[in-house]
Amino acid sequence: MYLPKSQVITNLTTNGTEFTLVGLPYSGSYFKTSAGKYYSGKTPSDPNSRPLKSNNFGGENPQEGQNKSPIQSYTSPTGSLYPESYNEFNPGYQRALGDAFIFEAPLPPTPSITRPTEKQYEVGEFQRFFLKKNNELKYIEVNKSTFNNFTNRNSSVQYELYSPIRINWELTGNFVNVYKVNKNTVKLIESQNNLYGFYNSSKTQFAKYYRFDKGEGLFTDGSEFINRRTRKVYRGFYHVHPTKGPMVGKNHIPGVHDYLDILEDKDVGSSRKPNISSKTVGGY
Repeated sequence: MYLPKSQVITNLTTNGTEFTLVGLPYSGSYFKTSAGKYYSGKTPSDPNSRPLKSNNFGGENPQEGQNKSPIQSYTSPTGSLYPESYNEFNPGYQRALGDAFIFEAPLPPTPSITRPTEKQYEVGEFQRFFLKKNNELKYIEVNKSTFNNFTNRNSSVQYELYSPIRINWELTGNFVNVYKVNKNTVKLIESQNNLYGFYNSSKTQFAKYYRFDKGEGLFTDGSEFINRRTRKVYRGFYHVHPTKGPMVGKNHIPGVHDYLDILEDKDVGSSRKPNISSKTVGGY
């Protein structure tokens, strides 16, 4: 800009308490015009000069308007509320516009696996949390914090697009009983809440997080297990390995011996593969 020397005071400085520039404290050189306007830069010839806003809320002169109300919106030098050189991702621009003009899009859920704590293993159960996308056959396991955000309809998340699901999950006890309790719990929740596909999304995982207790010399009467290799109902002695689960034989031995899977109702009299499946049919 061009101003006669008689209409401008140049080479002034400020420590950052008097002015803001697009919402941020401004410190450095500035000049003042006879009209009471303030600009960054030493002189009007500075190509990067920008209008400064007084922190005294009464106009451009720091000595004026001590009792006037603060300005509630930001206007660019061109008169536009949205200056071309700034956008909604610029923190200074956001502060200049004020909270009413800042919009953050709600976020979709992030899948998260919550594992049981030692305390929960002592109790014998814990809670798992899921979200069902309302317009898709899609289930997502999430942590408790995310679940609470969707349950409480927090504006930071897409709560209108998902339905929250909470289930109690057995962790300890008789392996067969734990498997069947978790299986029936999932079936019941699916039925009561019309959650089509929820059971199938958990299929073969009803003993997830189960902690095996080492046991030997156990006996099954043929109502609990099926041999993973032969696909036949198993009756006889078995043992429970702390990491591998039920296996054929009274005691654990170094050689290969068969794994046992939970016997499902549909497996009785059938050679079909049971719900718990694995490429491994025997272990050491």
